[in-house]
Amino acid sequence: MIEFEVKSRKMNLGKRKGQTVFYASPKAKQRVTNKMVIDRIVRETSLSAGDVSNAMISLGAIVRDALLMGASLIWQSLARSASSLRPR
Repeated sequence: MIEFEVKSRKMNLGKRKGQTVFYASPKAKQRVTNKMVIDRIVRETSLSAGDVSNAMISLGAIVRDALLMGASLIWQSLARSASSLRPR
């Protein structure tokens, strides 16, 4: 669950210039580490931690190479909705 804190900031531009505005900011960034992903895949499949780790390293290299070539990656089977990565 994400926890927020209320922060304030004085606006420098726009129609609210000089006014103090309040906004919600997450208290901490939630991160998913490689170890967390590997542990979950090992728990839910019959693969070993080494197998999963090697597959993730290979996938990272493939993604990097594809983006360097300027290709788009479409993740249809990794998520419920298709998402894509495009190089800048």
